Amino acid sequence: MLVQPDAAIRRHDVPIALLAATTAHSGLALATRRTRRIHGADGRAWDVLEQVSVTSVLGQSQLSLVFMSPEMVRRVRAYPPDWYELSDAELETLSWRV
Repeated sequence: MLVQPDAAIRRHDVPIALLAATTAHSGLALATRRTRRIHGADGRAWDVLEQVSVTSVLGQSQLSLVFMSPEMVRRVRAYPPDWYELSDAELETLSWRV
């Protein structure tokens, strides 16, 4: 079973500076539930965070996994509830889910 299935785009590669600017001005509130650090096949370290996003305008919340490296951010909205127990390789594959 996947958490928060979404028919729209489920993964975004967004430069970190753009993500910070967008979040600061969009009325989003973010809360982090769980975090984990993984290493990709290329040796790059990624911090993986399960976030709850709440929009102030609509008051709706949405779960997502956020993969953050020093250069890039990926967001996955459809992921298994046991994501925290997946291997680094499985999480890296998940980060590319569209």
